[in-house]
Amino acid sequence: MEVVLDSGRLRKLKSLLLTYLFAVNAAADCVRPPSVPDDIDLSEESMLVDQYTEGVQLSLICVSGFIRESGTGITTCKNGEWTPSDLTCKRKDCGPPDPQPHMTFDLSQGTLFGATIRAFCDKGYSLFGVAHIHCYDLGWFGRATCNVVVCKSPPEVANSVRSWNGGDIPKYGEIIHYSCEEGYALIGNSIITCDEHGGYTPRPPICETIPTEAKIPTTMTSSIPSTSKAETTSTVSSTTSHRNKFATTQAASTVSLSQEADSGSWKAFEETVTSSTSSFRVSAPLIISLGAVSLVTILLMVFLYILHQKKKGSYDTGEDLKPELLQFQNL
Repeated sequence: MEVVLDSGRLRKLKSLLLTYLFAVNAAADCVRPPSVPDDIDLSEESMLVDQYTEGVQLSLICVSGFIRESGTGITTCKNGEWTPSDLTCKRKDCGPPDPQPHMTFDLSQGTLFGATIRAFCDKGYSLFGVAHIHCYDLGWFGRATCNVVVCKSPPEVANSVRSWNGGDIPKYGEIIHYSCEEGYALIGNSIITCDEHGGYTPRPPICETIPTEAKIPTTMTSSIPSTSKAETTSTVSSTTSHRNKFATTQAASTVSLSQEADSGSWKAFEETVTSSTSSFRVSAPLIISLGAVSLVTILLMVFLYILHQKKKGSYDTGEDLKPELLQFQNL
């Protein structure tokens, strides 16, 4: 009976001892995983651990967009608490984006993880793609290019010819030349330029018809001396007066020549007539008058020659010459 009681007490004592040991061990384990800042997280291996018993170790890493700056990132469950981690993380730096032709960037927000920059194109170029580029864990996200501005076909100008050195369609900065067809004058600028907005600066010219009087070459009048109205009137009056004097003088010269014809001085007669006509100054406005005077002179010479042949014996009295002289004056 005493042995039985001793056995019962022994089992009870063992049960109390096991309960005590279990309570002590439970108090030493960690209840939950360690608390970490926003830039730190558990590694994939540590996430698979489901019992945080005394002495268990977990690995900590930097989250996406951050990189390890210092520390090992190990924490241990000790006396129901996690030891502090020595891991520190910093934002990842994407650095300046790769340069693009005719493109610039606004880096006022920096180049660290989470930053956003804006792309700009040079004058005369347009943006194709996204204007804002973001710094992510793998680098810059977003692509853009700057394409040259293309203008429409140059304006057509009536009665003109246009030309440029580029391709079929002018691009920014290309110059278009205009020239008018024959008989037209160019008014305005002869060249226009394709601008950054896809238009043209300045406005295209126009081609106007040249007036008729402006088409006459100046060389046509260069041989004719320029005279005023008063000078022209004076010249005509002087010529008319000189012509009248010539007729009178010529008639008187005829009598004198007829008297000298005995000595066979026909040559002197010709020189007299020639010297009389050489006193005239020929000018373009008097061509018609000069032709008339020349005709009269020729007729006079023929008349004198005939008179000299037929009336050679009557030179002393001069009476036979009167009918012919009267006929000449009537002319």
